[in-house]
Amino acid sequence: MVQPKVLIVRAPGTNCDEETAFAFEQVGARTSSLHINYLIENPTAGNDFQILCFPGGFSFGDDIAAGRILAQRLNVHLRDLVETFRAKDRLVLGICNGFQVMMRLGIFFPEADYPDAIAEPPATLTLNHQQRFEDRWVHVATGVPDCVFLKDIEHMYLPMAHAEGRFVLRNADAGQQLVRLSQIA
Repeated sequence: MVQPKVLIVRAPGTNCDEETAFAFEQVGARTSSLHINYLIENPTAGNDFQILCFPGGFSFGDDIAAGRILAQRLNVHLRDLVETFRAKDRLVLGICNGFQVMMRLGIFFPEADYPDAIAEPPATLTLNHQQRFEDRWVHVATGVPDCVFLKDIEHMYLPMAHAEGRFVLRNADAGQQLVRLSQIA
């Protein structure tokens, strides 16, 4: 069996990168946690990886909005790396704040599938209904049976901690498109 290589992107404020590496290593992957600044200085350093992972935390303190600064740095300095993962159908995982980064980066909405995504994204993350930071455990059910990260998992009990975590679809068609393209679990 081929041993996949996982690139875990770190930035000021991200956390759980060691736990993320441990989890990937438990299923046979090799991991490298690289800081965003290292990747900016060495833009080809991510070329040999099969999986790109954005861990949780509060990247850059989430000072502007959750994940926005890290997404902007990726968009400006490492767009080619992100596009390579998308174009070559490699795996990309965003955990907690990492998912927020992916949403802000627009990684789920390639122009070929969503021609109006820049002007009107199919989905966004916004403030919780409570309008404040929430920290609790939640039950979640998986909805996409072919997701490699959730294979054979139907339900999970996970910690949730965020203020900007409410996933809002523009309309029902956008949600169906995300599921049809296996872009969301």
